Amino acid sequence: MLNQILGTLVVTGAGLCLLAAYRAQRIDRPRRALLFIVAAGFLFRTYMGTDLSLHSWDERYHAVVAKHLMQHPLVPTLYDTPALPYDYRNWLANHIWLHKPPMALWAAAGSMAVFGVNEIALRLPSLVLSTLAVVLTYQIGVWLFGTPVALVAALFHSVNGVLIELAAGTKASDHVDTLFIVLIELGMALAFAWSRRPRRGAPLLIGLVVGLAVLTKWWAAILVVPVLVLLGYRRRSLLSLAAATAVVLLAVAGVVGPWLTYIHAAFPREAAWEASYTLRHVIEPIEGQPSSPWYYVVQMPRFWGELLYLPLGWFLIRVIRGRASREEQALALWFLVPFVVFTIAVSKMPGYMMIAAAPVFLIQASFWHRLSQWRSHGWTEGVRRLLLVLLLVLPFRYCFEVMHPFRTGERNPSWARALRALDGQLPDRAVLFGVDHEIEAMFSTRYTAYPFLPSAAELAIVRNKGRDVAVCAERALPPQLVADPRVAKVACGQ
Repeated sequence: MLNQILGTLVVTGAGLCLLAAYRAQRIDRPRRALLFIVAAGFLFRTYMGTDLSLHSWDERYHAVVAKHLMQHPLVPTLYDTPALPYDYRNWLANHIWLHKPPMALWAAAGSMAVFGVNEIALRLPSLVLSTLAVVLTYQIGVWLFGTPVALVAALFHSVNGVLIELAAGTKASDHVDTLFIVLIELGMALAFAWSRRPRRGAPLLIGLVVGLAVLTKWWAAILVVPVLVLLGYRRRSLLSLAAATAVVLLAVAGVVGPWLTYIHAAFPREAAWEASYTLRHVIEPIEGQPSSPWYYVVQMPRFWGELLYLPLGWFLIRVIRGRASREEQALALWFLVPFVVFTIAVSKMPGYMMIAAAPVFLIQASFWHRLSQWRSHGWTEGVRRLLLVLLLVLPFRYCFEVMHPFRTGERNPSWARALRALDGQLPDRAVLFGVDHEIEAMFSTRYTAYPFLPSAAELAIVRNKGRDVAVCAERALPPQLVADPRVAKVACGQ
């Protein structure tokens, strides 16, 4: 019942914000309208992001690594003090954890250092940055198409279900993808600003932002560079454009180089394995990820509205026919490069294409605005009005699908409460066996946790390291564990 009340309040509050945005736009108050659109987006994100338990893929792993980074920022670990042997290649259960670069994890660690180790503090940077990215979409829209289009694009961004899921930690790659998307859009915004009014320090700033994006999720962030080159082509001398591009790339190298050098020196086998593992995504399906070349063709309308290919086709035809401005060509490049590259790559995930979310919002908004200005008669006018409504309404469908605003499930499940209550009941170096939520247990407690019950050999390994042993009392325990007085039996809430 509490969830349903909360969901009703959020939907009502967001609806009132969007109504206020519409009224502000009608009286030519675009900044006020943007403020209300941003507020609606923040309500959606905070509703999704305030569950008091970690989500399975991949948030719980990111959470534990971020927690450990609070103690040693340059040594990312999943099992911080492993009690048993492990496979360094298994990112689900290893010690040194290089499966993702550190930037998003450092951001989460910083937030938890300020607000405490809890789920909301973990998600706070993503919730805030994902919301503020709406403003970036609006600003790029103002530069390219004007205020009316920019406001519609900001609306599409604000209510996009995939971006909301990522910021809330409910979709794979979660906070890593969120920061990656925001940094790429910031880099693009700086590139568009540089094309409008060149400033001496702009390429350096763009390079620093792109470098931070690479430190968030590797090399797809270089997408900003070809867009920058296209924006500057024939507007700057070749020498000037080459110099700006060189500054960007050198700045990227300056940000990323030290980290790469460090991890390959400090953790050579883990760094080499993860580098090869990342490249394997291009040539083989990893971890059961879909590999169909039609994956994004099928999925993108669901994420951006079922009529997506109508505005997208209209825009790309304009570009092909030479009717688009240089900035619109750059927008097309921003979308097409990820689409082509990730379509060719064998492993596919929904979040991959979201680095091109902003250009899609702008293309949709531009088409909607053009259609709203077109006048017709008879049945064609009815079709036009229906399209205008559907183009606005359909993107909301996935937003409400992922939010489940009237759901009846728990936001603070009993197992999560039990794990939090368990912290402090055992010695700090205790090893907890037989817990269903072992990764979450390492986030909520100070203990090393495993999902299985220990064998006699594993008990010997743990005790030889001078560590205490505990098991979850809810599990059916073998007689040797029941009879062993040195094995603590604790409630894990499972």
